[in-house]
Amino acid sequence: MNLTDEQIEVMEIVALTGMVTRLAMRSLEDYFNANNIQLSQLQYGIMRTLSHAQLTQSELSRRFSLDPSTLVATLSSLVRKGYVQRERDPKDRRRTPLSLTHEGKALLESIHMPNDTPLHSSLTALGEEKARQLRDLLREIIRNMPNGDDMLRDMQARIQAHRTGKHSDSC
Repeated sequence: MNLTDEQIEVMEIVALTGMVTRLAMRSLEDYFNANNIQLSQLQYGIMRTLSHAQLTQSELSRRFSLDPSTLVATLSSLVRKGYVQRERDPKDRRRTPLSLTHEGKALLESIHMPNDTPLHSSLTALGEEKARQLRDLLREIIRNMPNGDDMLRDMQARIQAHRTGKHSDSC
């Protein structure tokens, strides 16, 4: 099968971004293990997301690009652990938003990600300008993908909440 240069370039970018993601996830997993934090990466991501707003299971599934049925076991585990609670929407009885409990908020506030991860070190080595260029290029790629603007808007809201202090400390 002969691939065009463009196809090969796309494959390389997919592979490289996948490697960065895996290394970042491995750092998170190592941090959790070293600090005896009993959360999966998906559970942590859900809790961080719920620290900004109450969302339903279907809203979370869209946000994480997962089938809603995939989240059932993960959400049930978080409820059993006492970190997340299901509520009823008084305006729509069919809607069941999820929110963090006090225990869930306390756990998130206790998680302080180190600045010495391989990704952090690599971005520091790139320098401020190249790191900013990389960020801008990644944003541009996402903006041109389906739902990219929505994903970027959600991310920007979380970043803004972090900057203004209207979040849990672990955002």
